Amino acid sequence: EATQWSRKSTKKNDPSGKNRIGYAHYIGRGAPKDAVEARKWFLKAAGAGSVGAQYQLGIIYLKGEGVDTSTKEAARWFRLAAEQENIPSHYQLGVLHYKGIGVEKNWAKALEHFQFAAERGDARAIYFTARMLSAGEGAEKNEPEAREWLQRAESNELLAHQIGLLLFAGEDVPKDTGAAIEWFRKAAEAGFFVSQYKLGGIFYNGKGVSVDYDEAVKWFRKAAGQGDASAQYNLGKCYFKGHGVKQDYVEAYKWGALSAMQTNPLGKHLRDTVSAVMTHEQIEEGKRRVQAANAASEKNDDRVP
Repeated sequence: EATQWSRKSTKKNDPSGKNRIGYAHYIGRGAPKDAVEARKWFLKAAGAGSVGAQYQLGIIYLKGEGVDTSTKEAARWFRLAAEQENIPSHYQLGVLHYKGIGVEKNWAKALEHFQFAAERGDARAIYFTARMLSAGEGAEKNEPEAREWLQRAESNELLAHQIGLLLFAGEDVPKDTGAAIEWFRKAAEAGFFVSQYKLGGIFYNGKGVSVDYDEAVKWFRKAAGQGDASAQYNLGKCYFKGHGVKQDYVEAYKWGALSAMQTNPLGKHLRDTVSAVMTHEQIEEGKRRVQAANAASEKNDDRVP
């Protein structure tokens, strides 16, 4: 597929096509994963005006993927993309100016870039904008405006989840697992199943917190109830091992089977593993519960809003 893109893009000088080839090599999907080859195609696409390729080159130089790390070169590519109003490039320039990496340390410029991206919905930029305004960095201290930005994120489960990811990863800001969990919780309580699953994993594996199987089961169950295959598998695993719930092979079979029906190989493995230690009667009961769960799901899908 990438080879076909290559031929068409070379003939047509199509920047988006060249960018797709570069990205295919960058992530290893549709083409061999090769950072050097990805950079080659991103350069071709960027030269033809692809803003996406310009941003990706900034990331490549920032991280040193297939090339020596160069924050100055990263900033140059981010700047070119930002001139075309590329939102993530404005965010990256904000981080660079905030920290003084590859560019002059300038909080006023950092805040300007963050606000541009924040006004266009970038959650990370919203967080930085609020933090800087609250601390009086790059502008006069403005707690009311800082709070307005945070409230905007709190009222949007996707933005809240993304801020949680920012704090949990600790890449552009100091890692703060406690604060990350609170942001994930805001989104999860609003019904965002991705955050529900994330919380389940954090408490099940003890990532930055003590292992809490009861809390893990609570969040896995909420996400599983919304049809998330990974959460269904993990909830089934909890029933199989008796983590946070009383051991129940029938329930483990049910959740494993529901996950497997969404082509999750882990769900299939769990279903088959549990089946090996179940009686015939238990397996039949498990199948009945799977049918009941599917019937209930279809009924909910058929409801008129």
